[in-house]
Order: sequence, then structure tokens, then C-alpha cells
Amino acid sequence: MNTKNKTGKFRIIFRFLKGNIRFFVGTLLFSVLFTACNALIPQIVKYTADHILVLDGIPDGLNVRQTLLLSALLVAASAVLSGVFNYLSKMCLAKGSENFLKSIRDTLYHHTQYLPFSWHVKHQTGEIIQRCTSDVEVIRNFVCRQLPEVFRICFLIVLYLGIMFSMNVQITLAAAAFFPVIIGYSCYFYSRIGKRFQDADEAEGALSSTVQENLTGVRVVRAFGREKYEIDRFDEKNNAYSNLWVYLGKLMSVYWASGDLITNLQVLVVMVTGVVFAVNGQITLGEFMAFISYNASLTWPVRSLGRIISDMSKAGVSMERVAYILEAEEEDAAVKCEAKSTDRNENAENIYLVACINGMRQLWLIRFLRGQQSKRVRIPKIKAVEKSRLWDISLE
Repeated sequence: MNTKNKTGKFRIIFRFLKGNIRFFVGTLLFSVLFTACNALIPQIVKYTADHILVLDGIPDGLNVRQTLLLSALLVAASAVLSGVFNYLSKMCLAKGSENFLKSIRDTLYHHTQYLPFSWHVKHQTGEIIQRCTSDVEVIRNFVCRQLPEVFRICFLIVLYLGIMFSMNVQITLAAAAFFPVIIGYSCYFYSRIGKRFQDADEAEGALSSTVQENLTGVRVVRAFGREKYEIDRFDEKNNAYSNLWVYLGKLMSVYWASGDLITNLQVLVVMVTGVVFAVNGQITLGEFMAFISYNASLTWPVRSLGRIISDMSKAGVSMERVAYILEAEEEDAAVKCEAKSTDRNENAENIYLVACINGMRQLWLIRFLRGQQSKRVRIPKIKAVEKSRLWDISLE
């Protein structure tokens, strides 16, 4: 992939993020606060186990029961604040993502209305629909869910590892040693899955085009007795599409099974190392409990980071496919003005379309009777939607 394509993909993201930056900034801010509140809970448990339960850290004027109740209230308060910040983060993300998605859809719809008819002839309708629906949804998932999640996971890893290093360096290094393995393994599958997903995406577009053509021209298929041919044609494309996704499913099964093995091994190593250090008196019981809690909180986010990295291949392919439509040149200004002017007079437009249809039918009939091969019939320069209406009516 060249540098120009990469720049074009990022240009799409920044283009449609305009006006929604405040929502995504709010999402990141509340995600940081949500993570900080979650990191505070194991510290409260650690202090309770190391000081209150051994009766050497009870504040003056309080007994053990009151101190434990205070610790429980602090844990509950942290959990409540964590829930509030999580809600605010999700709310900002929902507003930003829906505005981002609406902006892409509106732009694609307006842009395709003024693309030349020759462009629509060269591209199958099902493929265009698939790019404007499935690919747009993949882009939305990447920009509005995966990117904020990557930021939150990176902040979580830095914060939790910093706290763990402050308690014990050896156990932290034992836990962190598995992170490069998980991320590197995910990057390996990132390169493997990318090409396969592109093939599956193109196969889906071809299948959608076949279905659309058969539904639109069902009368023609019946008239010429082509049912068997169209069924075989559909089965061929459907089997190719299914086989590609079966192979992708096998790759993902290997990826997730191997990920489970590595992450469970990480938990086992941290637990065994923590038990040995606690028995030897190198860490306290509260520190051991905190290590288990932080390690458990890191396990799934690191795996999610690997999954997001593997899914970036899908987003890259979808961005290229959508950018291909947006970068197509529209008709010139004169044709646009002509197309807009036809909308002002509905009766004149209908008369014009009927005249074109009658003329095209007569021309096709003459060529059919003469036994000539079909030649391209020139359709006047009008709006793409009107040309589609003209084509659909002419097939009836």
C-alpha cells in the first residue's frame, strides 16, 4: 500500500470528524477517570488487608468494625464514580459515533447522485450498496469504538504497570513479559487476516450484485427460461463467499485458542510467583491481592488490544473501498444544473422520460428484427437517479 492511499484513508477520518471532536474528547476524558477509579479499588483492599486487619493502621477513635465499614464505603464510592464516568463516556461516544455515521452516509448519498452514468455502468449496484452499508459500518466500528478503546487500554496498561512496579519489580516483569508475545502474535494474524477479509468483502459485493440483478430482472429471466443458469450462478458465488468466511473462521479460532493459552499461562505465572514471594515475606498479603487484581484487570484488555489490531485490517480495506467512491469525479456543473432544473417541473420530466423510453424501445425493436448485435444506446445526461428510473421502466 502506498503512502497516498494511507493519507487518503486518514483524510476520510478527519473529514467526517469535524464538528464531533468535542464528543470524542469527552469520551477519552471520562475513560481516563473511569480507569483511575477502578485502579483505586485494589489499593483500598490492599491497605485494609495490610493495616486494618492486623490492627496497626486503625485511625484514632475508630474500632475495627467502623474502619472496615469506612473501607467498604470507599470501595462503594469508587465503584459508583466509576459507573458514572463510564456512563458519561458511553453517552459522549454514542453522540459522536451517530453524528460521524450520519455525516458519512449523507455525503455518500449526495455524491453518488451526481456521479456520471458511465461510472454506474462500470460498477455493479450490489457492490456500491455493500460499500455504502457494510464498509461504512466497519469504519464506524473502528473510529468510534476501537480507537477510543485503544487509548483507554494503553492508559490502563501504563497506569497499572506503574502501580505494580511500585509494589514489586520482579512480579511486574513476570506479568509484563507476556504482553509483547500477545501483541506480536496479534500483529502476525493482522497480516494474515487482512488479505482474506478483502477477498471475502469483494465476494460479498459480487453476491449482492447477483441477487440484485435477479430481483430486478426477474421477468427477463423467466421470459428467456434462464432460471437454471441463474441458480447455478448464484450457488457458485454463494459457495465462494461461504468458503472464504469458513477459512477466516478457522484463522480466528486458532488466534483465540492460542490467546487463551498465553493469557492463562500469564495468570498462572503471576499467581505462583506471588505466592512464593508472599511466603518468603518479600510482599505482604495485601500486595499479593492487589497483584492478582491488577493482573486480572490487564489480561482481557491486552487481549482486546490484540483483537483490535487484528481488526484494523478490516477497517483499512473498508476505508479504501469507501474512498474509491468519494474520490470518483462528479459530473460537471452544467450537467448538475440541468439535472436540478428538471426537478422543478415534474410534468415536463415525466414527458421527457416517456419520450426517451419509447424511442429506446423502437430502436431496440428495429435492431432485434434486423438481427443486429446489441449496441450501446446513448442516454442523455441527466441525474443518476433519473437514469436508474429510466432503465427500470424500460425493462418492464
